[in-house]
Amino acid sequence: MDHEQQEILDFIREKSDHPMKPKELARALGISQPDYHRFRQLIKQLLHSGDLVKLKRGRLGLASEMNVKVGQISITRGGTGFLIVEDGEDILIPPTQLSTAFDGDTVMVRLGGFSADRQTGTVIRVVKRTARNIVGVFRRGGNFTFVTPDNKRIHRDIYIPATETNGARE
Repeated sequence: MDHEQQEILDFIREKSDHPMKPKELARALGISQPDYHRFRQLIKQLLHSGDLVKLKRGRLGLASEMNVKVGQISITRGGTGFLIVEDGEDILIPPTQLSTAFDGDTVMVRLGGFSADRQTGTVIRVVKRTARNIVGVFRRGGNFTFVTPDNKRIHRDIYIPATETNGARE
């Protein structure tokens, strides 16, 4: 994290008494119009890294204060996910709470309760995809097409718009 990003986070942590929209935050930090584009890039990087979280109505908050963790997800063959975070703990993600996350993705998870003395959570955003290519069986079903992945850790079919099949056949 660079110095400018740290300044933004420190300002939000120490001087902001409520979540702000990016323009409000820029004004409060004294960002000039010519520097606003750079500021927006820094905000995007902080959102992507998981240090900042976008809240309702486009406001920004610190992930550390929003009961949110970012890390890499590992999904078992049975479909249960585990978020591996830097401090070494792992957070249980039930199959119904995985959203669109795949094994190995970097995800943002909102912490929930506990199950069998283990912290649980819900995937609220995929921060970075690991797998770009998925190998599987292409199928047509009525008005839709899909791929059933060969990787047993991907527990859902990948639906493909009929206009995007590039001439694939079953």
